Amino acid sequence: MTTRLVRSVLALAFALAYTGPAVGQIPPGDLGLGNKLGVQEMNNSGEAGEVTLFRRGNNATLVVLNLQGAPHRAQPVAIHRARGCDSTIQPAPVYRLNNLVNGHSATLLKVPMAKLLSGNYSVLVGSHPGNPNHYVSCGYLYT
Repeated sequence: MTTRLVRSVLALAFALAYTGPAVGQIPPGDLGLGNKLGVQEMNNSGEAGEVTLFRRGNNATLVVLNLQGAPHRAQPVAIHRARGCDSTIQPAPVYRLNNLVNGHSATLLKVPMAKLLSGNYSVLVGSHPGNPNHYVSCGYLYT
């Protein structure tokens, strides 16, 4: 019985030791949940999913895209001035993001999350690097 108790205590101590550092890396005021928003398909691409913004300090934001139906090739991703996905999208990107590869992209921007969620921006995915302005998916950034 004491061996079982010792093993249980050691297992609990081990679990606490390895979960503590992960919690310590989350910036103050960020619950680690992020702001998750939908990304809709465009031009019958079948590529849809979500974009999640995570606050990283006061002046940085981690932008993570996860799309289903995306091809295995790299696709350009950028944040443009646009008040939605159906409105006029300004073609010049404001912030370039890392390419979407296998449906995933993650980029740390030196921009406050509140600015990105002001309702003035949309994240757009292009079909391929040779044709970045043929959009296959769009996510409107707002709170």
